[in-house]
Amino acid sequence: MPATVARLILSIAAVLLAAALYLPVFLIIEEGGFIRNDLRALWATDVVCGAILVVTWFLVWRAEVSWTAGRIVMTSLSLIVAAIPAAAIVVAMQMLQPYSDEIAAVCGAMIWAPCWMGATALVWRETRPERAERLKMQGIGALACPTCGYSMMGLKEPRCPECGSRYTLDQLYTSQGESRV
Repeated sequence: MPATVARLILSIAAVLLAAALYLPVFLIIEEGGFIRNDLRALWATDVVCGAILVVTWFLVWRAEVSWTAGRIVMTSLSLIVAAIPAAAIVVAMQMLQPYSDEIAAVCGAMIWAPCWMGATALVWRETRPERAERLKMQGIGALACPTCGYSMMGLKEPRCPECGSRYTLDQLYTSQGESRV
């Protein structure tokens, strides 16, 4: 099984794990006497299960990401930014049904998680220079699209199937000379 497929399966398992632990964590927090208020216990459960999701998500994908200072900052900010749509849903639910605080707390967590995972997918994606360098390290970058870095090896026409850019053979060859070490 390819490593990426294994990581995708583990990512699904991480989401299912956080969801499966939601009720037991709530019961431990609320029934265990840590927090007696249902709403506060739900918010604490959101934080604990969110932390479980963040840690498992990071552990699954950390080796695939080229960690730069910018990515670290953006990943940290994405934790907060993902809370914006979740908070909007919570506020909207509370305005529509004033006595739905508990349901709103659970829905807020259910909105935050996919927003944060989507944000990490954007923040952690490979840049063009990183892709070109990776392909070069694999020996694939001998003929790559100057626009997106896609390998052009073996194609019958000088059009990139990834981004659709068209080149003459001269343009393609010249652009490879600029990126060679």
